[in-house]
Amino acid sequence: MTFSQFDALPYERQLVAIFATATLLARRLEQATCLYLYHLPGGFFAELYYNKDVKEIALFRTFTTSAPLVDYVAGVKLPEIANLLD
Repeated sequence: MTFSQFDALPYERQLVAIFATATLLARRLEQATCLYLYHLPGGFFAELYYNKDVKEIALFRTFTTSAPLVDYVAGVKLPEIANLLD
């Protein structure tokens, strides 16, 4: 599915597409909100904002550029190079 096809779907169908086809890449916490970063097969990303207090998705946004990914860099843990050589 391309970004344009995804964008043309109603909100509920967009959520279904995210949960059915996307790969969860990262999660981060901002106060009472969990943010989940997904990569969709069409080469774009979705970020879901989940409110832990009310236990529901508050909103989500989609994007095609890498700029919003910077917010997730601090949470990336790479294996040490020595472990890769074993």
